[in-house]
Amino acid sequence: MGNFNIPIIKNYEYIDYTDYLVIESTYGNRFHESRAEEVKSLFDIIVNTVKTGGNVIIPAFSVGRTQEVLYILNQYIDIEKRRVKKYRVLS
Repeated sequence: MGNFNIPIIKNYEYIDYTDYLVIESTYGNRFHESRAEEVKSLFDIIVNTVKTGGNVIIPAFSVGRTQEVLYILNQYIDIEKRRVKKYRVLS
């Protein structure tokens, strides 16, 4: 019924009973990559595009997905800052 363990979105809960249930199912018929694979794919695209002098444009159609992308990008930036600091200290 959706992705699970997304850092900024509450996990779904199973319900025992309902008279009516309305859900959005844009991606309901698809299998998703693991979170790690999705993040790696995103980073690979960004790094390769920037290396070739390009620009990365990410359309933002939903608030939740946009927040998730920004959260992931912020994590990447934090990791890169730590990596650069470590490299400077070691060199």
